[in-house]
Amino acid sequence: KFRGDQLHMSYQLLYHIMVLLRGCTERAFEIVIDLTQTTQHNEPDLELLIKFAAYVPELITNQIEAVYFYNMNMAFKTYATKLSSAVRIFSHIKGAKKLIMIDSLSKFHEFIEPHELKLPSSTTQFGQDGKDYPGAHYLVFKQHTLRLPSTFTVLPCGFIISLSDRQIIFETPTTLKEIHHISEIREVFTEGKGALAIRLVD
Repeated sequence: KFRGDQLHMSYQLLYHIMVLLRGCTERAFEIVIDLTQTTQHNEPDLELLIKFAAYVPELITNQIEAVYFYNMNMAFKTYATKLSSAVRIFSHIKGAKKLIMIDSLSKFHEFIEPHELKLPSSTTQFGQDGKDYPGAHYLVFKQHTLRLPSTFTVLPCGFIISLSDRQIIFETPTTLKEIHHISEIREVFTEGKGALAIRLVD
């Protein structure tokens, strides 16, 4: 018997996913993974995903036509290395299915119609046109600094730092983005050759 009040939120989410997948045993489907607000603090527990993957029947994984990853960042790059080697589902998809890396809404709409995509407004607000500042911008975190060639995009809702050098995730070159809401900004200042530095709230 399912008792939501006695289960950790992660297990409730996995239970919900299993219920949804129950209807996908006889028809193909696609998966959209929105990573816009993913950080090391909210990434799924790897051990939990391994357990979850063990319960997903091969009948269902064989029906996956494509997996879309949207707005990948440095934190997910680190996580993906462990994910692809540990979780059977992703190992299977990587070898036989399409993994599609998406870094803009316009690119997404080449694959999925806007009315079918149904991304939350907290994600789509970062897909608007903003003011771009190319250069060597960087983020200052509590314990470290991310200093890489990038483009800094200012939006009414926050900012995006898009890394200039494409990174390899799941054996595919892709553009990584560090996306932060305006509430996360503690300070913006210039330092050397007009580069912008953004200090985040601890």
